[in-house]
Amino acid sequence: DDNNLYVMIGDKCVQFDAATGDVKAEHTIPPPLDPKKYEWGYLAVRDGKIFGTATMRKEIALRARRRGRVTEEATDALFAIDVATGKLLRKLEGPKQGVATFAFSPDGRMLATANYDQTITFWETATGLARRQLKGDAKDGRPSRLTFSPDGRSLVLGTGPRTLRFWDVASGADLGKLEGHQSQ
Repeated sequence: DDNNLYVMIGDKCVQFDAATGDVKAEHTIPPPLDPKKYEWGYLAVRDGKIFGTATMRKEIALRARRRGRVTEEATDALFAIDVATGKLLRKLEGPKQGVATFAFSPDGRMLATANYDQTITFWETATGLARRQLKGDAKDGRPSRLTFSPDGRSLVLGTGPRTLRFWDVASGADLGKLEGHQSQ
């Protein structure tokens, strides 16, 4: 968005006018998520919509992990907010997972999320529905980057420090991976 700057501060996303620096709006994590437990995790703006995730606050997630718990509360919620009105447009409903990173297809019709459980979920941005899920390889490491090819036909996932895995978007076929050199 060329006219605005968005800054995530806890459970709020502050929208600033890029030219003046004035605050234009404050967007909050949508209910029923408790702002005492959740904060903004990731943020992207496209076609007049803010796409965001609500991530469990680090101190609460650490406390749960120390107690050996992984619960639905530890997963991220995906949602879309209209930039102009601030209204919640939709929550992206689908499999429960923690989102590590996400990317939009070049045409903006699809959002792909790389998840901590080694899956990739394809979401329809118009409806918010999960359309497909691919399973990654846990040996590849933690998901860190995700991008579509410029033509939107392939998806590339960066995992760990030196691995790229490729998928065909239409078929979901695993096209293989590239592993980098490990220096000694």
